[in-house]
Amino acid sequence: MPSCSQALHDLAEIYDPESRDTYISLYYDGQDHKFLRRRTKEIRRALEGEERENFDATMEQIHAYLDGHGGPRAIFASDRHDFWYAMQPTVSPDNALVVDSSPYIRPLAALADEWRAFSLLLLNHHHARLYDVSCSEVAVQDELSTRIQSKHSKGGWSQARFQRIRTGAINRFFDNVVAELPDGPLILAGPGEAKNELYNRLPGHIQERVVAVIDTEMDDERSLLDASLTEAAAHEQRRHKKLLARLKKEVLTDGLATYGTEAVQRAARNGQVEVLLVEQGYRLPGWICERCQLVHPGTATTCRNCGQPVSKVDVIEEIIEFAERTDAAIEFLDSEALENFGHLAALLRYRAQGNA
Repeated sequence: MPSCSQALHDLAEIYDPESRDTYISLYYDGQDHKFLRRRTKEIRRALEGEERENFDATMEQIHAYLDGHGGPRAIFASDRHDFWYAMQPTVSPDNALVVDSSPYIRPLAALADEWRAFSLLLLNHHHARLYDVSCSEVAVQDELSTRIQSKHSKGGWSQARFQRIRTGAINRFFDNVVAELPDGPLILAGPGEAKNELYNRLPGHIQERVVAVIDTEMDDERSLLDASLTEAAAHEQRRHKKLLARLKKEVLTDGLATYGTEAVQRAARNGQVEVLLVEQGYRLPGWICERCQLVHPGTATTCRNCGQPVSKVDVIEEIIEFAERTDAAIEFLDSEALENFGHLAALLRYRAQGNA
C-alpha cells in the first residue's frame, strides 16, 4: 500500500487536460451508506452526457471494490482514464465524494500532516520490534532478537565473567538495532531500562529525532500504539509552533518567506516553496484551466489565456497540488496562526529574481 506522501506526489500529477469532471475522489469511513447514496444522487443530477456516463461506470467499480474491502478507504478513480488508486487510512476520514478535473487531495494532505509518519521501536534487552506508523498503515517493519541469558546458572562462570559476557551481548544487540533504525521521527518504548540504555547509546543526530520514550509492556500493543499517537500529535503541535515562529522571523527580516494567495501561488508554481502553511479549513472558490494550468479566484467559463473551458475549483486545493509536484512539505495550522498572513503562507527555498 502506498504511503500518504507517495500517494500525494502521485495524485498531484493527475488531471484531465480538457478540464472535464472525470476524476472521482471518495473518502469513506466504511459505515455511512446513506452518505454514499445521497452524494451519488446529488452528483448524478449535476452531471450530463459523457461525464455522467463516466461517473456511473466509475462508481460501479468503486462499489464492487467496497463490497470486498471493509474499513476506512480513500479511492481516486476514473473509468474514462482507466485510473484507479485506493488506500486504507489508519483513521477514518471525514466522508466526502467529489467529482473534479483532478483527484481531490486536500483531505489526504491534511491526514498526512496530522498523522505524520514516524517509527516506533519496542524493545527489552533481548528482543526488538520496529513499527512504521503513517496515515495509511501501521506495519511491523522488522523483528530483531538475540539470545541473552538473563540469569547466572549455578556453577561454571564467575558472576563477574558472566556479567561481562552478558553486557557484551546486550551491547552488540543494541548496535544491531541502531543499524536498522530508519530516518524520521522515532519513539522508543518498552519495559525496564533497555529503552533508556539504548537511547544513551544513540549517536547525537539520532537522539535529536527521538520524539518520546514510553514505558510499556512488550505484549500491550494497543496501548502502546495509542500512547505513541498521542506523543506524535504533541510533537506535531510543537513543530508547528516552531514553523510559525520561523515564518514570523523570515517576514520580519525580509527573508525566505511569502504570504497571501497570489504570492504563494506564484512561488508554488515556480518551485520555490519549501514548506506550504495552510489555514485548516480555509477555502477560496475559483477556476482552473487544466490546459494552461492557470488558476484564479472568482468565476469564469473560459480561460482568459487560451479560450478553452475551465473548471470550478478550490484555489487552495490547486496550490497544494502545485506544492506537491515540487516536493514541498505541506502543513495545516489552526485559523488564528495564519489569520494575519492571509490564510496562506510559505517558507521558501530561494527568492526568484525580481522578487528580492
